[in-house]
Amino acid sequence: MQPQLLIHRHRSASYISVGGNIDAENAEAFAIALKHDVRVLANGDERIQLDLNELELDDGSAVAEAVNAIRDLLKLAPVLVSHAPQMLAHTLYKVGMLEGGRLTLHEPRADEAPYG
Repeated sequence: MQPQLLIHRHRSASYISVGGNIDAENAEAFAIALKHDVRVLANGDERIQLDLNELELDDGSAVAEAVNAIRDLLKLAPVLVSHAPQMLAHTLYKVGMLEGGRLTLHEPRADEAPYG
């Protein structure tokens, strides 16, 4: 069964939800879809708001591709990420992307990484 990636904009709020299970096999396709779909759905918003509550990043490749996609989105507008998986939030901090105020984390999840 192919993993599903769901990216949609909420009608009642100006944020975009991202959900699905991402691993090394589909990480690159995930990053491409995230960059493209969020650009389209953000439609010139002054700030991109991502809710990652339903997103599972199953390995290091998935985390790396998510970081790269967020880095690309930061070129368009400041980004607020809500409910980021713990390893993504930690990686964004470690690579210095939270410095400067263009990227903000809101309520990162305290889940445990499914890999070593």
